[in-house]
Amino acid sequence: METKTSDSKWETTDEYVAIKVDRRRTMQQLHSAKLLQRNPENPWKEIAALQMLGSDHPNVISLLGAFADDLCLYEVMPYYSGGNLSAYMHAHQNGLPEAQARGIFLQIINGLHFMHSRGVCHHDISTENILFKEDENSLRCIIVDFGMCLRTPHNYPDDPIGTTDDITDVSMGTQRRLIVSRNHCGKLRFMAPEIYQKKDCFDGLAVDIWSVGVVLFILLTGRQPYEKPDEIKDAGYHDLVDMSYYWNASKVNPCFSWGHAVSNEATDLLKNMMCPDPRERATLGWIGSHDWLREKQIGVQQ
Repeated sequence: METKTSDSKWETTDEYVAIKVDRRRTMQQLHSAKLLQRNPENPWKEIAALQMLGSDHPNVISLLGAFADDLCLYEVMPYYSGGNLSAYMHAHQNGLPEAQARGIFLQIINGLHFMHSRGVCHHDISTENILFKEDENSLRCIIVDFGMCLRTPHNYPDDPIGTTDDITDVSMGTQRRLIVSRNHCGKLRFMAPEIYQKKDCFDGLAVDIWSVGVVLFILLTGRQPYEKPDEIKDAGYHDLVDMSYYWNASKVNPCFSWGHAVSNEATDLLKNMMCPDPRERATLGWIGSHDWLREKQIGVQQ
């Protein structure tokens, strides 16, 4: 899939637009993706999800329109000139002040809450999939790229986001929706351990929480939780999913290892968001009442 930016305005909104162009995949291409155990992005899922979510939330991308020809499927979306969070953090390699990181994090959490409350898990949260919109003296976060999203709370036979054999009901104390695991989805560095380990099923909402935890770690330190590009692969993930490697009291807080005096409150939040057991992982409700978020400073200085 490629994204093209138009220098003209969408006639119904008078806004500059970005157009995602997806060449129709052949059966051979889809079969190759299956052999590689990758879940290719599905533009039809993205269209269905964005149509259902609508354009009511300031931190979630909206769909202006979609159309197709014999070769391609086109998705028309607002154009945001502020770049993505990955590029922003590349320019801030020492991390951000906690107040500024909190402002970004809150916007991401607000967007995530909107999606989850409507039964959509993103399944591919990363710094690359968070764009910035310039709003006067601040930057507004926009969650984008819903091509791997899944529907979680209801089981509709004709649901275009997740079909009946994607989802099963499992009660574990509190009602949780567990999605049947098929292939790896998302970017490896942001992937929850239960996805990497190919568990039989997973909690889609908890998967997003882990990924946003990785994003928060990057905001606070300017670094990934893993030192080397190939460390996850080399370690087989077994050392890294056991977050006691990072959070055990006898070890150095990884945030400090990068020269950052991250607060105890932020460290506690990270610890709970990146809990390897999804049943014990922080929920959005728990995050929303956390001490670190009491100073709700929305907005990002440029």
